[in-house]
Amino acid sequence: MPNQLALIIVYLLLVFGYTSTHGFYSFPAFLLILISYILLLFSTQKFSQRKIFTNSIYLIFFASLSMSLVYYGGLYQLNNSLKLISYLIIFFLIPISFLYIFNISSLINISRNKFIVFLVCAVLLRIFMIVSSPEPKIDVYNSLKFGSASIISGKNPYEITFPKIYPNQIPTLYGYFPGSAIILLPFTLILNDPRYAYILADLGSALILFWLLKTNINKNYPSIHELIPLIFLYNPMSLFVIEQSWLEPLLTFFVFLFVFLYLKNKLSYWPFIILGVALSIKQSMILIIPSLFLKLQWNIKQLLTVGLVSTLIIVPFFLWNPKEFIFDLTAGFNPVYNTAPANASLSLSSFLYNIKGLNLNNFIRFLSILLLSILIFKKSQNSILDFIYSYTLFVFTVTMFYAQAFLNYFTFLSSLILMILAVSFPNQKSK
Repeated sequence: MPNQLALIIVYLLLVFGYTSTHGFYSFPAFLLILISYILLLFSTQKFSQRKIFTNSIYLIFFASLSMSLVYYGGLYQLNNSLKLISYLIIFFLIPISFLYIFNISSLINISRNKFIVFLVCAVLLRIFMIVSSPEPKIDVYNSLKFGSASIISGKNPYEITFPKIYPNQIPTLYGYFPGSAIILLPFTLILNDPRYAYILADLGSALILFWLLKTNINKNYPSIHELIPLIFLYNPMSLFVIEQSWLEPLLTFFVFLFVFLYLKNKLSYWPFIILGVALSIKQSMILIIPSLFLKLQWNIKQLLTVGLVSTLIIVPFFLWNPKEFIFDLTAGFNPVYNTAPANASLSLSSFLYNIKGLNLNNFIRFLSILLLSILIFKKSQNSILDFIYSYTLFVFTVTMFYAQAFLNYFTFLSSLILMILAVSFPNQKSK
């Protein structure tokens, strides 16, 4: 396990890397992400000093707010008034953040309620992003909106034809597990936009971090229980991720909720029910299975619960039309249907292509992931903390070798690093 100061450095390098390019390839950005990966993989446990750590956490928050201001903006925003209001909100939040390190007697009322102010503003910024970008021209948005709406009308999302988004591209397919459509259905039905679910997911994830830290933090670390959730909410790319409709905010919430419920009662079936739902949302959640088997205490009934819940959600859609179900879920491997630009992500594959013009061989890709995974799961111990750590490293490893590793994958990783940081507090030694 890396120490907490190392986790802060990993987080900063990762966020600086993908924010500066919005997740697209550049050598400096890739280098920052590669360094963050190596540091997360090889740093060792040694707890940081209290003052250094506390100041570092605030600096991350300040950097997040500053980058949020500099890099604010979606690709498809139409309402300039809401864009301006969002800029002003972020601008005025920066001086308010100083109240986490300075006691200003004349601002005592604001200081007491600053956490609530930041929470409310985080929600408003997300609403403004959705309202100002009502119809983003991206296939993910079309898939999730029309896919969930099809269930309302009794149609199979894996059978319908979606509107064409990109020139010279075959119309979008529904490339996700059906749990995503089911969860987003009420938001599409009531608010006509599935992205409102992400506002609740982000807020829920932040509150889970808050409750974990509030319960376990010691008095030597003031305000950390508020700052880490706010760092999560003010990730400089969080609003962009919501505009683009990527599912990762939803995945983050379910992973966080699983960890929270498991910490409350590892004998309960509830965390495993939540994990079963998470596995029914998107294929990338399958990456949690090795850590589940190797790093957590469980009984066979709990594992069967995971399988039963995900099966009950997925199998009806498979039986509805097996051929279309399999075709949609595997179409991403076909270049004709894969709309993401090749060799433009912040991955090792893109690095080799842009530096040497090489395409990474699939055998080398899978062998490298296998060897690194053996190192990851061998070096960590069996505990909830090492479960999150090994899962994060495994996802990071696969992402580094994945040709289509774009912004949403890296924002998900940075959220997992914050969870490692939050869960590490009950295990630390007071100074």
